[in-house]
Amino acid sequence: LFGLPTKSGGADLRLKSSGYQFRERVPERFLAIGDNPYQEFVCISLAGDDRGSVFLWSPGEAWEPDENVPTMEYLYLAAKTFRQFFDSLRPNPNPLYR
Repeated sequence: LFGLPTKSGGADLRLKSSGYQFRERVPERFLAIGDNPYQEFVCISLAGDDRGSVFLWSPGEAWEPDENVPTMEYLYLAAKTFRQFFDSLRPNPNPLYR
């Protein structure tokens, strides 16, 4: 999961959520809180009927900012609550990601 920057680096929430034009492509109510080895973003909904739900967002196809508006496309429900999401986490069996 993303955090705030530290002296040793780390995954900076502010930098990571700007990647892949996330802010332009995903509705404003979503916040990127992490990523996975498959270059998908872990997002939490901050408002609406799905508030508190955790989604995976896969950047998908190439995107032209002049032609598109924020959309739910490529957002997939991972868990209805953050607690359910957290409880479902398991270590990656691939030694490259340990």
